Amino acid sequence: MHHRPGQGAHAHPRCSREAVDERWSVNPPGRPRRRSRYRLRAVLLDAYGTLFHYEPARLSILFAAIVERLNVPIDSEILLQHWRVHETAFRQSRVWLTDDGEWDAPPPDQFTPYREAWRNAFELASAELSLDPAYIPSAIKMIYEDLKGRGMYRDVQPALEALRARVPLAIVSNADHEYLHGTIATHGLAFDHVIHSEGVKIYKPHPRIFETALAAFGIDDPSHAIYVGDTPKEDIHGPQGIGIPAVWINRAGADWPSDIPTTPDYEISSLLGLVDIVASKTLSAL
Repeated sequence: MHHRPGQGAHAHPRCSREAVDERWSVNPPGRPRRRSRYRLRAVLLDAYGTLFHYEPARLSILFAAIVERLNVPIDSEILLQHWRVHETAFRQSRVWLTDDGEWDAPPPDQFTPYREAWRNAFELASAELSLDPAYIPSAIKMIYEDLKGRGMYRDVQPALEALRARVPLAIVSNADHEYLHGTIATHGLAFDHVIHSEGVKIYKPHPRIFETALAAFGIDDPSHAIYVGDTPKEDIHGPQGIGIPAVWINRAGADWPSDIPTTPDYEISSLLGLVDIVASKTLSAL
């Protein structure tokens, strides 16, 4: 586990709690809400790639199943290649920046959830390949079901149990409501809050989704939360932009991207490393 200096904190505007899924509370009715013993008041967690497996290579297996099960007359790798071009374009277009590269540009008037973006990618790919688009709704359903069934990393369960004993937990994820909650239910997990892009109508790294998480816990000082995720731009640069200390979970031992103008406050190879950070109270921002 390595400590790296992050950026300073600053105040954030209040956000509506309407975008937060309250029903995933870990506190049964009648039981008083647990209070953190430390100034750290919340741990915010990315979902896919941090808690649940999300390997890009899995798409090849999934598309092979789509082509075979739905009788799509095309080589699955060719379909995936065309689909990926349009899906990647969507991912790049959803990151809103100002002219000087800040993360606070206003979002588009219309929010596009993943299911619509994936459908658009299939429609464009099918047109390019002269395929009947009738298979597309079933293909989207297969993607959803695949995401709901994603496995959980081995270190997640013990780490969450240890963290939950010390501080409230929330998921903050770029995900659609249906499949994210499906994945959580698959593994029987519980969080104080589940905050997702479809609910907030914005994608990480935009500040609004992180501000929504802070508001859900009533946190005025961003340094009293900590965020952990696997994607440098979305999960490190994003939360640091509003003053939330960020932990990069780098399971594969990758190098930090040279085009990201900040570095993580901490770097860990296992979620159990986050337990050590919280327990030791060594966050420089606290």
